[in-house]
Amino acid sequence: MRLLPRWDSPLQADAAAVAHTRNLTLAFAICLLPRVLAIAVLGPIGDYRVFADPTALPESYWYPLYRGLAQVLWSLSAGSVNAHIAWHLMLHAALGPVVYAIARRLKLGAIAAWLAVAGVALLPYYVAVAARQPQVGVVITFVAASYWLFLVWRDRGWDARAGAAFAVVCFVSAMLRPNLLLTDAALYGVAIVATLRGGQIRTALPRVLLSGVAVALMLLALAGASHLRTGAWNPFQPVTGYNLWLGHNARVGEYLQRYDVLSVEDVTRDHGLPAEVAHIEDAYQRDAALGSLALTHILENPGLTLENTLWKAWRWWDVRLEDAERNPLWWNLAYTGPYVFYALFALAGAAMLFRSGRRGSLGLIALMLGSYWLPHLVLFPTIRMRMTTEFLLLMLAAVAAAKLVELAAARWREIGARP
Repeated sequence: MRLLPRWDSPLQADAAAVAHTRNLTLAFAICLLPRVLAIAVLGPIGDYRVFADPTALPESYWYPLYRGLAQVLWSLSAGSVNAHIAWHLMLHAALGPVVYAIARRLKLGAIAAWLAVAGVALLPYYVAVAARQPQVGVVITFVAASYWLFLVWRDRGWDARAGAAFAVVCFVSAMLRPNLLLTDAALYGVAIVATLRGGQIRTALPRVLLSGVAVALMLLALAGASHLRTGAWNPFQPVTGYNLWLGHNARVGEYLQRYDVLSVEDVTRDHGLPAEVAHIEDAYQRDAALGSLALTHILENPGLTLENTLWKAWRWWDVRLEDAERNPLWWNLAYTGPYVFYALFALAGAAMLFRSGRRGSLGLIALMLGSYWLPHLVLFPTIRMRMTTEFLLLMLAAVAAAKLVELAAARWREIGARP
């Protein structure tokens, strides 16, 4: 798969390839160093050691597919916890070159691309997940990779090989975080519209549809395997109904207006599952029953549901962490300070892209952000979930910051040119 544009001569192509590879390597190194330091200072969470000692963290929460991926990384580590950590850190640090490649394909400019790399490298929340939430860092990289592959696919004229790569990464990212299915579907929608508007109905459209069908078939194969094993046609963990119930019950409003708990689960868990479902032993039947309770709550309380949805929209973009009242001041500031700064710059960057006519790039970023935001308004929002696509805000912020850098450089040259 060609990742660079075509050049007029082999020498140009060689020089461009060398420069591009050098930049990607540098972006990787810039992202890797802070994460290594985070492990050194904070120490690794028990998830890293769970395969060395299966009793170390038996209640750990695992994203769908992550347990299998972590097991593969452990196998590659030959029993070394440090090697297992190193594999994770490399996956986390891969976010840097992927973000750089995205920025270049969106034609945001070289300065903006490097500022975006610096943003994802140094953002305290992103750095901390290397030590405290290793699976989150892995998911963020896969999400960014799926977006980058989509841009490669677009720039290659919806090439079949690029479409196959995009389908695989879409499937992997969705199996890590099922809420990303809406984002994947939205990107396929963009691809279909682009081929129709470009008059590529006979050439590119079949390849786009085939890529989408490939994702559907992979999900269907897992659903079939699940049906044979459990009797339920569900390729994911039986938590959809549970998550819907977490987002629609009598105590959701309480969580949305307090900052001394980590998530809505901490509010509802104290009271246990509803009595009418607590006795159901089968996980899939219990999940379906919880989903039914959530739908009943929605139908019986439409006004409250709307009010809570508005609160969820606010909490998703909140400048305070979920459990801010229990956190030390320095950690609250480490989140809120940078977020306020780059959120304002992101708004400015979005306005600059709009005014400069690069509305296609802005639209794709907005689509990624919005399509991941929407499912959490139906379910429930947390800051840690928003962080999955936070690299897009940092890229928008980099656009505005790059403009300031350019103005400052021009001013400096002007001063230097004075006699």
